[in-house]
Amino acid sequence: MSHTPPSLGRLFAFFCFALLIPGRVLAQARPAPISIQPQIVQAIDETKLTVLRGNTHPLARPEFDRGEAPGSLPMDGMFLVLKRSPEQEAALAKMMDEQQQTASPNYHQWLTPEQFGQQFGPADADVQKITSWLQSHGFQNVTLSAGRTVIDFSGTAAQVKEAFHTSIHKYVLNSGEEHWSNSSDPSIPAALMPAVFGITEMNSFGRKPMHHVNGTYSKSPNGRIKRLDPQYTFPVGCTAANCNFALGPADFATIYNVPSTLTGTGETIAIVSDSDINIQDVRDFRLMFGLPAKDPVTTIPTSITGCVDPGIQPNGDEIEAALDVEWSGGVASNANINMFACDSTNSTFGGDLAAEYIVDNSAAPILSESYGLCELELGTAANAFYNALWQQAAGEGITVIVSTGDNGSAGCDIDEITGPPVQPAELGLQVNGLASTPFDVAVGGTEFNDLTSPFTYWKTSTQNNAVTLASAISYIPEMTWNDSCVDSIVYLALGFSSASAACNSSTVKGDGFVIPVGGSGGVSACTTYNGSNPLSCTGGYSKPAWQVGLGVPIDGKRDLPDLSLFAGDGEISGSFYVVCEVDQTGPNPCSTNVNTSEFLGVGGTSVSAQVFAGIMALVDQKMGARQGNPNPILYALAGDQTASACNSSAPASTCVFNDVTVGTISEPCTSSTPNCTGSPIGVLSGYNAGTGYDLATGLGSINVTNLANKFGPNFYLSSSSPTVTVPTAGSSGATSFTIASVGGFSGAVNLACSGLPTGATCTFSPPSPITLTASGVGSSQTITVTVNTTAASGIFPASHPRGGWWTLQNEIALAFVLCIGAVMFWFRENHRRLGTALAMVTLALAIGIAGCGGSSGSGGGGGGGGGGGGSTTTTPNITATSGSVTYNMSFTLTIE
Repeated sequence: MSHTPPSLGRLFAFFCFALLIPGRVLAQARPAPISIQPQIVQAIDETKLTVLRGNTHPLARPEFDRGEAPGSLPMDGMFLVLKRSPEQEAALAKMMDEQQQTASPNYHQWLTPEQFGQQFGPADADVQKITSWLQSHGFQNVTLSAGRTVIDFSGTAAQVKEAFHTSIHKYVLNSGEEHWSNSSDPSIPAALMPAVFGITEMNSFGRKPMHHVNGTYSKSPNGRIKRLDPQYTFPVGCTAANCNFALGPADFATIYNVPSTLTGTGETIAIVSDSDINIQDVRDFRLMFGLPAKDPVTTIPTSITGCVDPGIQPNGDEIEAALDVEWSGGVASNANINMFACDSTNSTFGGDLAAEYIVDNSAAPILSESYGLCELELGTAANAFYNALWQQAAGEGITVIVSTGDNGSAGCDIDEITGPPVQPAELGLQVNGLASTPFDVAVGGTEFNDLTSPFTYWKTSTQNNAVTLASAISYIPEMTWNDSCVDSIVYLALGFSSASAACNSSTVKGDGFVIPVGGSGGVSACTTYNGSNPLSCTGGYSKPAWQVGLGVPIDGKRDLPDLSLFAGDGEISGSFYVVCEVDQTGPNPCSTNVNTSEFLGVGGTSVSAQVFAGIMALVDQKMGARQGNPNPILYALAGDQTASACNSSAPASTCVFNDVTVGTISEPCTSSTPNCTGSPIGVLSGYNAGTGYDLATGLGSINVTNLANKFGPNFYLSSSSPTVTVPTAGSSGATSFTIASVGGFSGAVNLACSGLPTGATCTFSPPSPITLTASGVGSSQTITVTVNTTAASGIFPASHPRGGWWTLQNEIALAFVLCIGAVMFWFRENHRRLGTALAMVTLALAIGIAGCGGSSGSGGGGGGGGGGGGSTTTTPNITATSGSVTYNMSFTLTIE
């Protein structure tokens, strides 16, 4: 069959058609397929075993051992964590970098769990071998996750002993707590090692909720907060009687500048829990603070192996679940709050089952977890589990938010509220392993630094808002949250000259200040375990490329926290979060009736993590899409502000982060234990707040409005003095501003002015468009904008700055006219071809217009101002546009 070459007309028509198709239609990019090779290449030989070091809980000690468990003891919902090949790890890292680079075709091209598993999971042959091996030992419900990150399975203690060569024992701690745990590190056939990290856990020690309850409070008829059953009594604070300041959602919004225009509408926050809640507590909370009625949803994901309904857990986890739901929704008042809850089993923490379900079903764009355990106590496989799970979440576009902990720099030494009053740290500098991966936002805690002047920042009772109960006046300076005798606020107030003197005082010990309580932070350093000693480990996660900036330690390790928000429990400043939980307060629930309403005073990084989840819901709403791991943008934004101008003592209104520079998270410790200096009660070294990033508070706290405004466009405008003054009509005035790339943005940005008075025009130097690069030189530039005016004459020509009226739609229209003219010329002699060509061009135009739906231009002239006597002041905008993204910065223009 002969082939007739296409005519020039056909080629030209095809070119016009292709020209008008938006680039994103042509480039729905995905990573190049990876050849997945089997990693298990040897026969499985049960006589050739490898011990999985670092997988015995440190509290599974001989002194607590009460004997072996019955063989029939259920061991449900265990996770076998799978390895990726080095080639897959490299490809995954590359893809995730590209997902955050706007110049890449993979920018925000999030994967589904199934796509993630297909590209970055083990080979089918490996899965089959592992699955068959588990089933050969009698394990049931063996299930590969959709993301192919873990294999779920259930069995009995006898089957665990037979397959993994370790026995399950019962352990009873000094507090009376009873737990099941493997008594030694498990072993598996050596042939499986190339594809298996290990079993996440085989114990019921679980994870710890990261909150602190200070006591029960009520609001007096005069508006004061009074303590009904305080846990602590600190002798310093306001001199006025009953000087406590309970935070409600409106107070939080005032302090952290939460925009009223964003409420989280259409967004969903998935909360990890191992307890259900009393829905009435949430309703009471929202009614008490004037929030719109909106019930959360509790999901029991029974489809995952081992997950059953936990009911309401009275052990404090109900408080955690209630505060998580109440405060994430307290910040994002119209977001959907979906709590996923599973009961813990004899072998697995219920929250892990819930988290696995959320990620493996991409159930929400935001996942928040307020539980923790230090890297040391998690062990090898559990650390690998969280790293792999949060990595999968980030690849799916899920923002994972985890609290850093409530024990300062002593990440393993969690104080027991019902334990002895003296509990100094013994395990050295450690961090929460759930928060230390490179794929989550680790949220720490701050305290309000308003002890000497509280009424500068808090209204009196007669000024409180009757509906929202708001009493905060403005942003409140912050310091580290630290309730221990090491904090200078504490030991000076108690009459001591040093931490050592205070911590070794019998009075201070009796008052309960010799305990590690405060916002946690530090350096990831414990992911590789040495020998059989469960207390010996090294390693830690490497520092991610985005964790750079002023103050970030050059340590090669992942540092925590990323940021912090208020987490005080009322012990120092008298401020705390209100939590409604009638099971704990007694017969009187939260209500608008001040004569009967009772509530809990709560603090901790569990709350700061949840309020940040609410903040991210607002950001997602502003952006109209999920954002994945926001850390690259957060650190970039921090790098584009001036530390001195953003000190939390008095931060400038343009700051995204309030830089906390006061306080420490060092804690009391037992002499001769790791990192402890002093005797018999010493001070655990590190960490102090300081300028820029620090290991106590991270980047600092947040101005939410500024974060939402500067987060979205991936480039932003800022000015320290956004004011232009024109001395007389007919002259000009100028000011400078900065345009900066955020989160890897690169490209050309068109600048224009809108809202100028009649007759006024603006020019830019360097001229528009401005080319930004993803990083380094060119990622930010200083621009001078000059406003030129014409002497008053009553008639002025309209100005049309470049980038104003000439938009992408105009270019498409012109291209269409040229194309249609050319097509008609080429096809003028063939009506049938002409009809086909017109149909092609019509389709191309429709696609082109659809592709430009989000683009916007900026106008040049526009009303107001003009001649006449006296000065004229207006607030025009500088508009920056790149594609469909637009950023506006207003400035004050005065024409004298």
